[in-house]
Amino acid sequence: MSFVLLAIGLVLFLICFKKTNWNLAIPSNLVFLSLLLGYFFYCIGFYLWENTLKFTTFWVIFTIFLFCFILSMISKTRKNYTILKIDSTLNVSNFRVITLISFFLFAVYFLSVVSVAIKGGSGIEGIFSYLKDNPDSVNIVIKQFYKIVVMFGFVNCYILVLGFLCKNSNKFDLFLCILNILLSCLINIISGARGDILKILGAFVVFLFIFKIINRQTLKKIALLLTVVILVFLIIFYFAKELIKTSDVLTNDLNFFDYIVYYIGSPFEVLNIKINSPIYFSYNPLFTMFNDIYNDLLDLKMISPVKFETNGFVYLGNLNFGGNVATLLFDFISSFGIIFGVAILIFFIFISNLFYFYVSNKKSSFLYILYGYIAQIFIFSFYTSVIYQVISVTGFLNILVLIALYFCLFRTNRRLVVNLNNKNSYFNEKLIKRYRSH
Repeated sequence: MSFVLLAIGLVLFLICFKKTNWNLAIPSNLVFLSLLLGYFFYCIGFYLWENTLKFTTFWVIFTIFLFCFILSMISKTRKNYTILKIDSTLNVSNFRVITLISFFLFAVYFLSVVSVAIKGGSGIEGIFSYLKDNPDSVNIVIKQFYKIVVMFGFVNCYILVLGFLCKNSNKFDLFLCILNILLSCLINIISGARGDILKILGAFVVFLFIFKIINRQTLKKIALLLTVVILVFLIIFYFAKELIKTSDVLTNDLNFFDYIVYYIGSPFEVLNIKINSPIYFSYNPLFTMFNDIYNDLLDLKMISPVKFETNGFVYLGNLNFGGNVATLLFDFISSFGIIFGVAILIFFIFISNLFYFYVSNKKSSFLYILYGYIAQIFIFSFYTSVIYQVISVTGFLNILVLIALYFCLFRTNRRLVVNLNNKNSYFNEKLIKRYRSH
């Protein structure tokens, strides 16, 4: 039954992916693929959890697959336009200055983490895990440098993709973009985590699809490159655990393949357990879906704490450890019950589709970057719901940083025009004036 559902999901995804002109940037396609990949690893990981897919879980997953398929099929087909007009152009001078500032902020953050870790008695091997275990050890101002470097990484993904579109792009600036993206990934490891690496690389892939760099003609050629990128990410993800000390049990007991299968596939097994156990249902969206806001309100004593029967951690099959994340689906189900939770999730994906097509039609650099940031919700569908991270104090601060970077980096009084057939682009003011009236 499990592999039948996998086959059905694969067929449905390929049909709607083709119908939408190979556009993975559409939320319903992105959620579908993310869940499908997670479910694939769940299926090949049966030997780890030794449990069968329950009837209720089967129908919940099938329903989400089906409605992602329907929402993609009724979406607008991507237009095969040849002239792309974007409402702003990059201010190269400001870009290089902010790159230098970002390098400086990264260096200060890194040295601060190393300093407090050594003072705290941590050895060289425990430096990157120290901040995770002692989040208040670094100066609160220096901690904000992390947001700037990471958000600059998101923006650089957008700039780099625009550089791919224009054959007259400055190679040195493209190199700086790649360097900035690598720094934003590295600072994530230094902070004792790895999740933002996937968010940044995911945004990069989303931008590739938005601007049709990945389309029907190039999909096969770029598939190999994307496969290499994914493998490199998985290898970094695996070996980074030694730096951030995620779990001694996982480090000692799981080889590379089992580790990856566990992390990508186990949320579906956790879902399989929790969805059939009412004790894991909170029926409180604030507690489940907006946990950061809930904790802030709790600290301000504006609400009473939710009494919950379990910490949400479950053990998996023959493993002596387990997990607590249960894909994007479970937060909705835990908050509203199975029927209403699935219905609200489908409506959320539908609204997200509408927002994507609004962004696509506006051709605004800021909206493109904002969508690349929000796309983390869909990218992480296989793992957990990160809506609470986007709609939180930290999430709002990140968006404020994006807004500030946008106005520093882009000239809003100039329009970028790109011929997608020959990649000729118009950046200089003399040629831009020709298009201002359009």
